[in-house]
Amino acid sequence: MSSNQSSSAQFRGQHLLPSAVSPTTKMVSFLNLVHQELSSSLDYEKTIQRLGKLAVPVLADLFMIDALNDEGRIETLAIFNQDQKSLQIALQLRKEQPISLKATHGIGKVLRTGLAEFFPNLEPEVIKKLYPKSSHFRAAIATKPLSMIITPVKTRNKIFGAFTFVTNQQSNRKYSHIDLSIAQDFAHSAALALHNAYLFSETQQVSLRYEHLFRGINEAVIILNNKGKIIDANPTAQKMLSVSERDFGNQSLNQFCSHKNQPHPTIFSQLQNHRTWQTELYLRSKNKQLFYVELRAQKILLPKETIYSVVLHDLTESKRTFETNARLAAIIASSDEAIIGLSLSHTVTSWNKGAEKTFGYLASEVIGKQINFIYPKHLQHELLHFSKIVKDGQSIDHFQTQRLHKNGKLIDISISISPIRDANGQIIGTSTISRDITERLKIEKRKDEFLSVASHELKTPITSIKAYAQILEKYFIDQDKSKCMVISKKMNRQIDRLSQLVYDLLDISKIELGQMQLNYEKVCLYDLLKEAVADMQAFAKQRITLVGRRYAPICADAYRVDQVMINLLTNAIKYSPSSKEIKVSQKKIGRQLQVSIQDFGIGIDPKHFDQIFSRFYRIEGKDSDSYGGLGLGLYISHQIIQRHGGSMWVESSLGKGSTFYFTLQIDKKCEELKDNQK
Repeated sequence: MSSNQSSSAQFRGQHLLPSAVSPTTKMVSFLNLVHQELSSSLDYEKTIQRLGKLAVPVLADLFMIDALNDEGRIETLAIFNQDQKSLQIALQLRKEQPISLKATHGIGKVLRTGLAEFFPNLEPEVIKKLYPKSSHFRAAIATKPLSMIITPVKTRNKIFGAFTFVTNQQSNRKYSHIDLSIAQDFAHSAALALHNAYLFSETQQVSLRYEHLFRGINEAVIILNNKGKIIDANPTAQKMLSVSERDFGNQSLNQFCSHKNQPHPTIFSQLQNHRTWQTELYLRSKNKQLFYVELRAQKILLPKETIYSVVLHDLTESKRTFETNARLAAIIASSDEAIIGLSLSHTVTSWNKGAEKTFGYLASEVIGKQINFIYPKHLQHELLHFSKIVKDGQSIDHFQTQRLHKNGKLIDISISISPIRDANGQIIGTSTISRDITERLKIEKRKDEFLSVASHELKTPITSIKAYAQILEKYFIDQDKSKCMVISKKMNRQIDRLSQLVYDLLDISKIELGQMQLNYEKVCLYDLLKEAVADMQAFAKQRITLVGRRYAPICADAYRVDQVMINLLTNAIKYSPSSKEIKVSQKKIGRQLQVSIQDFGIGIDPKHFDQIFSRFYRIEGKDSDSYGGLGLGLYISHQIIQRHGGSMWVESSLGKGSTFYFTLQIDKKCEELKDNQK
């Protein structure tokens, strides 16, 4: 059991929901931080420590982590508290009063049922139930607790442990239902991170065991594929047969048999006809040295292939070793991470499915080759640098760099590199784990650009409102009512603009958290379009025409469909400043109503079509800054139409204008749409 004093780098000294900040915004920011922090490492112990640093003091004054081990016993992994006195009391209470799964309340109940316990007001009678012994009760009361949440840590239906969050009078904070939701989301993210870290730790241990056993054993071991060709041989077998690892490729074991004592039929025929097989025979090495060996072989059926293990001399211990290796190979092969094994001379010795997916090369194309083919020319020096670090017995964690894909494109990756040692502790190779972070960096870049644009967009109306207020004050003093009215209208327009930006940001939060609820009812789509056109015509210089006719009412959220139309018409007006007309049409196609909004403005390059409905996406170009915007309107509109069961797309060409389309289904029932959003 360990303890730690903690603070969050981004939220240090702050509560999650201060009154001056939107709870939703603060919650999203904190949970994003939790996801980033927990996904940045696969180290089990580091993940536990990061949990404590994230929880204290942001979520709790006291934070405890308890886990269920494989035997079903409860273990306390860590307790975090900034106050040393309270920390010592918590440690002593946990030592003197073990947790029972039979408990009708508290941590034991949460671990048994998988349901959270919430005590917004931690009354003495509740504490008495948790600590029935008088001395324990007095010790617990002395810490002055105010509120407590206990959440299960689980993935799907398996419970791994529980988190306990406690506040005291020092922070004078009581939990709300929002805090309960955040604590549960925190526990869910932690469960995934801890589970992945545990599996990764197990994989690393098995991988290291494989290398130690297979490469380090004194017995000669050879692996054959289902065609009888040698696909691997350990150093002892290489030495015995006087063949280097590279020269073994595509050779059969029969090629090393002494002709005088060649068994009939061939060795591989015997292997094919028997599950296990044992014999004695002569083998002749490449330098003509003759060996008389006991050969014990076994056929091994893997999910996708049949292989054969051949041990020269003694198979008693090696048989168990190879079965372990087969399981290891299956785990590594199925990993999404690119796991690559290298010799000290930079030769590829292993290349899993994750590496095939990340770099585009099949294992058969790269095994036995020098690894420098994935290094860009300007980064070739990294190979020698990493080699020196590994030979010194050091590791590299989460180093961000670039590599070459088979198609010639550069990909951004994060790599961790560790030395591989034999049974004597000698470094014999390198293990590299790579993760493709190209998309993550693109998203981070978009977020940075979004923050920059959002700051500008929010600053502009605020500055205008401030200036108008000063002018308005002057006009009030001068008693100039007509000018006051003009300035007041300008201020209202800027306030409306600022409100729309805030509403867009709130919609983004709702969409990301799955909390955007749609109020479905029977509505006439044509009437909605007509009303939106009339509203926007008051602001547009262009003439907006509506073509179509009324059809039977459909099931939709009238407010959200109107929001989509306002977004699309606003864009049409904004991006066609020199045109005279905007066309809106509605028609029936099969069991759908299709709406189109056509402008005759600057148009969109087709290369942007795949991303134009993405969050924060703004088209770069010489005129892009002139039109402003956060890159949220099309994303929100696209999400709204999708949740209606419809689709949205664009047709456009530069200089000729754009046409945005969306469809809504005619025969969708309101009850069905309501059920789908639950």
